[in-house]
Amino acid sequence: MDTPIHEYTATKRDFADAQRVHRKNRPWAAVNYWFWYAAVPVGCVLYVLTVAVRWHLHSRTVGGGEIVGAGFALYVAALLAFARWWQRRKLWNQAQPKKYRGKPVTVQFDESIIIGARPGESEGRFYWTAIEDFAEDDRMALVYVRPKLFLFIPKRAMSEPEWARLRALALPRKAKR
Repeated sequence: MDTPIHEYTATKRDFADAQRVHRKNRPWAAVNYWFWYAAVPVGCVLYVLTVAVRWHLHSRTVGGGEIVGAGFALYVAALLAFARWWQRRKLWNQAQPKKYRGKPVTVQFDESIIIGARPGESEGRFYWTAIEDFAEDDRMALVYVRPKLFLFIPKRAMSEPEWARLRALALPRKAKR
């Protein structure tokens, strides 16, 4: 392949940006995220506050079941906050094991194939016909290989003419979806 090799070092910020673009591109991923990591914890905290106010206003006559429920709601809210941190950490460690951190990632493409690689370690070759989707924003682009599996490429990795070329190759695949 005689096309330029684009090199970058993946960071946690890139990973967070890729997740954000994924949620923006996949509405159900966003609904799932906001439900579990915002709506449920806020609902739990509101339930605890309701029980606390009733306990305070009604001379401590709230039933034992409500107090147990409030304790469980606090537990769920704390567990979900911890779970989000843990899940993000786990996904980052899967995507960037410690032995790969700080090492360059390369992307190379032409009219028939896109290659994402860690030089000397591994490489993924994908024909454009196998690409399922393409999404981007001002900092990140995602090339979907499967519905939840994508190559993420920070905008700093390529010049604007190369981005225009990548878009021209990837966007027709998105239109077929």
